[in-house]
Amino acid sequence: MVRSKSNMEKRDFKRIDASLETHYLDIRCFGTVTNISGNGMFIKSPKIIFPLNLQFEISLPFKEEMLNVPVITKRLSESNGYYDGMGVEIISIQKNYLELLIKLNLCSEL
Repeated sequence: MVRSKSNMEKRDFKRIDASLETHYLDIRCFGTVTNISGNGMFIKSPKIIFPLNLQFEISLPFKEEMLNVPVITKRLSESNGYYDGMGVEIISIQKNYLELLIKLNLCSEL
């Protein structure tokens, strides 16, 4: 799905490029977060795609632990006839999640 430039300019939060391995339950690296913001992220995942409006929890590496983030699937991405990623919205934003965003934003500006 391609968004028009005007839609992208209307985003509430700045998108930060990322490359974070995500975990879901026992599935290690079920996808990679390729961009992240204050209210959501895009997960590139050739292995697993969840249906729209499904609530689930992913884990992201942060410091020496895993940060658990509750999300809901809002958008699916398709390439060459196959689903290969999904946009998710954060259900409840935690302090550690905001710390991760700050760290990623600082790194992206270097």
